[in-house]
Amino acid sequence: MTSVIKKYIKCFGNCSKKNLDGDFTSYPKVNLNEISITTNLEKEYKRLPKKYTINLYYQGERMKQERKLQEGGYGAVYLYRKGDKQVVVKKAFKNHLEEPEKLTGLLKKAEECKQDYIVPIKIIYDQAQNPFIVMQRANGDLLDIIDETNNQFRYRLAAHLIKTIMCFDKEDICYSDLKLENILYLVQDKEIEIYLADVGSFCNYGDEDFTATFVPPEYFLQNSRKWKATRALTYYVLGITIGQMYGFELPDSKRNDNTYPYDEYKTVINPDLEARIEESKINKKIKYVILNLINIKENERISKNLKHYYNVLKG
Repeated sequence: MTSVIKKYIKCFGNCSKKNLDGDFTSYPKVNLNEISITTNLEKEYKRLPKKYTINLYYQGERMKQERKLQEGGYGAVYLYRKGDKQVVVKKAFKNHLEEPEKLTGLLKKAEECKQDYIVPIKIIYDQAQNPFIVMQRANGDLLDIIDETNNQFRYRLAAHLIKTIMCFDKEDICYSDLKLENILYLVQDKEIEIYLADVGSFCNYGDEDFTATFVPPEYFLQNSRKWKATRALTYYVLGITIGQMYGFELPDSKRNDNTYPYDEYKTVINPDLEARIEESKINKKIKYVILNLINIKENERISKNLKHYYNVLKG
């Protein structure tokens, strides 16, 4: 990371240009309503074929596919450019984007809370009515830069995240896969903007089909096929994510399955994490918030609403 980013990232919003001391990439925002797409698909698919071609257009002019940015189990994300305008599109190759109307509805609810909380995104359709996700290009995710930020930045980010998730929670929306990798930052001329990515993580409370890297301990008392998105899940992943910001990871959290037996959680995992947080020298208010949000007892974890924790940090 360059010294420019180190200096800049310490400002959270409304940073003036005097904070920059060299060349620094600022990606112009793109009006996603001016993006269109065509493919070589001849029909609408429930599951897309392994190979197909995407053509993206901005204001009617074709955009150049630059490179693959990342690849996961469900598809790959590609960067497209036209001049200084850059967007990314997700090319699914395993599962198609299911229930696009439901996702559109969830996004609309989220945007009604405050549009700035999610990365500028649009679901667009090709000529055969296959849906694709197109997003504004961001500079990167917080996992890559969090170690370069100061405590003031992290404290304000924690309050920002709680306010964001609180808004979704009021609409019964669960952002199930909250983690630093899914929090993007976009550098503009005068500020850094924070977004949530991976909108496939949006679901309603009660939904059984959801994605989560971390799930609360009580889930392991159940058959995984019966797991449902809950408020307790929302609180737990929020606490884990704020903990990540301050360097607290679940032991072995990078294991492929990210799962533990409940007894191990109860006797080893949570007590170990709680002890490390208690013994740390982090801000007392942050410590209080994290420990309550990751409480192993489900009823106690959700006994206070998110507004309470937001007020703790803002007070």
